[in-house]
This record gives sequence, structure tokens and C-alpha cells, in this order.
Amino acid sequence: MIHADIQGKTGVPEDVLTSCCLGLLRLLPDENLIELLALACHHDGRKLDLTGIDTVRELEFWPWLRDGGAPDAVATLGSNSTPRRVKIVIEVKHGSGKSGGDEDQLAKYYNAAARQYKNHDVFLVYLTHHRDMPIGDLESSLSCLAGGAVIYWLNWFAVAKWSGEKLHRSQASTIESRILSTINTYLILKGYQRFDQLNAAPWESTGETIYARKYIEKGAPLRLCCDPAYRRTYVKQLNLHAIPCLYTRGGISNELC
Repeated sequence: MIHADIQGKTGVPEDVLTSCCLGLLRLLPDENLIELLALACHHDGRKLDLTGIDTVRELEFWPWLRDGGAPDAVATLGSNSTPRRVKIVIEVKHGSGKSGGDEDQLAKYYNAAARQYKNHDVFLVYLTHHRDMPIGDLESSLSCLAGGAVIYWLNWFAVAKWSGEKLHRSQASTIESRILSTINTYLILKGYQRFDQLNAAPWESTGETIYARKYIEKGAPLRLCCDPAYRRTYVKQLNLHAIPCLYTRGGISNELC
């Protein structure tokens, strides 16, 4: 959370989420952030093409774009084998919608970045809480842009799934594994676990929190800990015995937290 603290943004949940997850991702080898951003897709199905890109030159948090405000992050990517240079504007949402008043927020950031980074390929990734692609948001932003502009979308569910799968299949070092595990655990605690992953153990024991499916199987009463917005929307629709809950020391109950 250090980046949010430096920028005085610890009171904004989506800024804390940005700082925690993207800040940790920047500590991993460059191919991790590149691989993750390449999962972003356009509403016509096109994936973000980062062919030849192998280096993360910089990841700036809340940089000021001339005449365009401050998006959540801008990643500067490059290549050691080609002259290609890329700037990716990342706008994050964690339960809120686009802001910006009369001017579309995504279009404003894209236009400002395109003017400011003329010697780069400029893309915008809209990283959100939505389970399904927010096509309306993307189309309304694209309608404000010149032809040829493309906005890509990625959700936090995909980030959680990516980090979990990478953690379990990779031969990452101990430090890298700890970072991936922390990202995965944090996102699941925020409610970003896909229903098709509910039967898979998403993380190893970490600090005060342990994975507790074995307690569910024994019928022990547990306290279900997840983000309040996620709980209101999804938890009551599910069979709680099918959910991998979290057991925390000092708080065992049948009530939802």
C-alpha cells in the first residue's frame, strides 16, 4: 500500500487495491506484468498485442497527464530486440463507475496519453470489478474517440485466477511465490474469486488467516470473510458449504462478517 500512502490516497478503496496489487506485481520479474496485461481484450475479442515486448521500463502511479487528469497507473513497456515502445494507461474500478462529469473519463485519459506520448504505441486498459465485460462503458468511451482507438478490458477476477494458476504451475522462487500468494489471497478476500474456482485451494497458510475447507467438511461453524459488496451481491445466492471460507483466530461464528 506504500504507493497509495505516498500519494495520500489510502482513504479510497480502489486506490488501495491499485497500490497493493500493481505495486506487488512490479516487484515480480517483468514478464509477469506483461503477461497479465496481455490478457486484456477488446469487446470484439481482440487481445492486447504486446508482441516483442519484454521489459517494463516504469510503472507510475497516478501520474499527471497534461490536459487529462491522473489515471491510476501508466506502464511504460519496451523491447530489447525491437524499437517498439508502449505506454499503457490503466484505469481501475472497485465497485464504482466511470467518473469525469460531462467528459468521458476513459476517452479523456486516452486522448491525453496519445498527445503526450506521441513516440509510443498508446493503449488503455480498463481494469474493473465487473464479472462480465461492461460493453456499455467501453462503447460510450469509444464513441468519444477517433477511429482506430481501442480500449481494452480486464477484470480483477482474471487477475486473481492468473495469480493462482501461475502460483501453482510455476517454478517461481520463494520470494516470487510469496508475492503471487499475497496478491491471490488479497484479491480473494476482496471477493474476486470465480465460482468455477470455489473447489480449488487458492492459497497456502498466510499470517493470521488459513484456508479452512477441512473445517467445513467437519461441519464446524465458520465466519465467512469477504468484501461486503461481494457478500451482499453473491454470498446469499450460494450454498455456503460449497464456499472455501476463511477461519480467523478469535472469531468463529455462524454469522457473516
